[in-house]
Amino acid sequence: MRWQRTLTLTCLLCLLGLPASTQQFVVLNSGYPLASVLKKLEERLNIRFAYDASALSQMYLDSTWLHQDPQVTLDNLLDNQDLQCQQLTKAQYLIRVNSSDVIRSNGIHQSISGLVRDSWSGEPLQHVAVFTSDLHHGTTTDSLGKFTLELGNAGPQVIFQMLGYSDLRIDSQHFSEPVTISLLPSIQEMPEILIESTPPSIGFDSQKSSVQWHPGELLTMGLGGLQSDVLRAMQWLPGVNSGDDLNALPGVRSNQPDQNLILLNGMPLLKVDHYFGIFSALPPDLIQDVEWYRSYFPANYGGRTTSIISLNTLQPAQQKPGWHGQLNWNNLTASALVRGPVSKQIYLTLAARSTYYDLSNNGLFNFLYQAPSDDGFDYHSENVVRNTLNIRETHPSFTFNDGYIGLEGHHDRIDWRLQYFRSADHFDYISQSGFAIPNRNDRTVYRSTLSEKNDWANEAAGLYINHQFTTRTKWQNWINYTTYSNQGINGIELFRVQAPPYPPLQLSITDHFDNTSKVFEVHTEVDHQLDPAQEIQFGLHATGLWNETDIDLEALSSLSQLDHGNSLQAYGEYIWHDKGWRMESGLRSIYYTLTGKTYWEPRIYLKKELSGGHALHLAGGRYHQFLRSSYHEDRYNRSFDFFLLADDRQFPVLASWQFTGGWSWQANDWRVESEAFYHHLDGWLEHAQQMPGVNSQVPVRNSAYQLYSGSATQFGLDVLVRHETNHWPGWIAYTLSKAEQSIPEIRQGTPYPSQNDRRHQLKIVQQYQSDRWSVWAGYQYVSGKPYLNVLNIGEGTERRDINIKRAYDYLPAYQRLDVGATWQIPLKQSRLELSAGIYNVFNHENVQYRQYILTLPGITNINPKEQNYILGNDVSLLPVTPYFSVSWKF
Repeated sequence: MRWQRTLTLTCLLCLLGLPASTQQFVVLNSGYPLASVLKKLEERLNIRFAYDASALSQMYLDSTWLHQDPQVTLDNLLDNQDLQCQQLTKAQYLIRVNSSDVIRSNGIHQSISGLVRDSWSGEPLQHVAVFTSDLHHGTTTDSLGKFTLELGNAGPQVIFQMLGYSDLRIDSQHFSEPVTISLLPSIQEMPEILIESTPPSIGFDSQKSSVQWHPGELLTMGLGGLQSDVLRAMQWLPGVNSGDDLNALPGVRSNQPDQNLILLNGMPLLKVDHYFGIFSALPPDLIQDVEWYRSYFPANYGGRTTSIISLNTLQPAQQKPGWHGQLNWNNLTASALVRGPVSKQIYLTLAARSTYYDLSNNGLFNFLYQAPSDDGFDYHSENVVRNTLNIRETHPSFTFNDGYIGLEGHHDRIDWRLQYFRSADHFDYISQSGFAIPNRNDRTVYRSTLSEKNDWANEAAGLYINHQFTTRTKWQNWINYTTYSNQGINGIELFRVQAPPYPPLQLSITDHFDNTSKVFEVHTEVDHQLDPAQEIQFGLHATGLWNETDIDLEALSSLSQLDHGNSLQAYGEYIWHDKGWRMESGLRSIYYTLTGKTYWEPRIYLKKELSGGHALHLAGGRYHQFLRSSYHEDRYNRSFDFFLLADDRQFPVLASWQFTGGWSWQANDWRVESEAFYHHLDGWLEHAQQMPGVNSQVPVRNSAYQLYSGSATQFGLDVLVRHETNHWPGWIAYTLSKAEQSIPEIRQGTPYPSQNDRRHQLKIVQQYQSDRWSVWAGYQYVSGKPYLNVLNIGEGTERRDINIKRAYDYLPAYQRLDVGATWQIPLKQSRLELSAGIYNVFNHENVQYRQYILTLPGITNINPKEQNYILGNDVSLLPVTPYFSVSWKF
């Protein structure tokens, strides 16, 4: 077909830029045509060659080649220094004749070199085919967008060609050194093509200090396939904490999730997960590209201390022509995504997702129904509560919805984007239980009611304008507004309904949470390319911050803040790359009105590419965070986080030093990388009870809470082994790390394990894919997280006197195996995808936290006296869960 010939020619021209050999191919006056030899090899070995027939038309081989074994002939061709050969796959080869032969025969009069860029974004373009109109000379741009092309006496035209861009033809005599070429994006309509293999899910771009990630089927596993979820899928990568089904937020290298700056097309988001953390707040398949800075932050990013996660939707120039999208349905939610042009210059994206019934009725949420343990917990070898009644009633309700709308346009040299995002949750839960304590020949009956209500919403709006003054200079501007609000009420009531000869007992405790944060920012930046090897960036960033926090615990006001502040930030970045070296260095200056101080953030990144596919890198930097979160640890040993605005009085500015160093090796379809990291943070916060132990004299006592401040340290090693072949992509990731914190008010600053501490994390992801179907499996092993065991704390013990080694225990290790499969059914102008799988195949009982529901008084008229009873249970994570989903892409 014509389009197949065009596509083959385009791919061939894009690949004709292999490095030229220093030897000249010898043209024989008699012999066998090289092209004919290649055809016979294709027939005998069932392989395919790609080559320019006109370039090989005068190439001949000695007849002795014909009498060799076909495999020997192929090996000799690939080893021949006079040919440029590359094996693309097991059955596909690229062959070209060295250009030096043709050049010598024609005579060289000039060569040209330069840089090829995208005319819209100004970004360098890799793999652009650069060749002369007579097809005698050709090359391609390298990973930096640079090229060098030698020209003959004929002075032909030079053609620049790349799929997705308009061709550019320039007369060779019009070139001057060095030259900068800008290609204009062009939407090209082609018949539907069934792709047999997918590009690498994790990309490594030598242009930047970030990990380039293209979420395909392999990494959009989300919750074991239940949802196409970018942020949950990140938990399969090294350096991202996993081992918690109820946390979609990526905790990078044992830090808190709020320490990540999460951007949606440059617009910051404050809350990106739903109430139980099972789902992120992003509609499925909205995100097409992820840029993740985990080792070094360029100077144009600020306000966070751990990593930058930049989520991007697909650019209009990369979209299919006309309107297209997809509809998704699974056993939990329904979603839709639509993209298309509303005019020649404006492009629209709409995405939405919603629950279509009460999710709490789904077996996925069985943890809501977990009854207290029949045997309770021992306390100093005393008797335990016997839950002989087994009374359990629950009335939960849980729904959520997400939405996104974006308009993008291009006018002459100006690109712009206007976007809006909203996500909201509603949770209402009531649980009643009953239990009994043996009392001689009778029993004492208790009944308790636990209730939780929570509503939160995250909204964001943004405007982005990019003016491309020249191919070397662009001016970018952002205006963003985002807000997050969370209101919750938790309550517990305890009734002693039958207790001869004791009187009735009634206790009631209520906790109120109210947290609202708002961010408004204006950001302007100028990027200028000094030359192909050097670039500078400088900009200004003004931010307005507002936060209200009101926490009333057990009828007592525990924490309250209503404050606002502003910051003015200036930064500059210098980027240099040459001969395998790359350096990025930046400086950011921040003036913050709430403290009246100026904060300086120097940072540097250095990388050297070595021979044999090896590379080394080092990075270091100083970072600050003003809108930050703190942990709240309640009496039941559960932890929640809430936002605070730093003021350096009650709430310190979070400051960190971050250092990393690593090695990587790339060869064909394999990549190995390792990176050591060290983080030190000052201003770590934790909101917890002053006296976390139990009290046998008071059944359910009021507890005083305190905000503790100190430091935290995380260090370790990430290792990734990745392979990307046509049919078998996957990787193995391992993290060895330690996370601890130190607070002066707790045991005189003795370090103790952080709640994010996970000593070992092993993740294995493998996939096998064919033309229309694929199967995958993912396994995780994560060391159990630490928790404060109140049974090991003596009565009346305050935190400053806690024995650290005795008080902290670890939950059992987390293990999970997921499997799934997807089948694609081509339809007319569309495609149907059916997915099915099983989450937690072996139904491993993973523990979310160890909960102490309440403490009951001892009974004095039996021996031994003053027994203390603690009722509690291990709250387990998700059990084995099958799923099924349908997606229609049109």
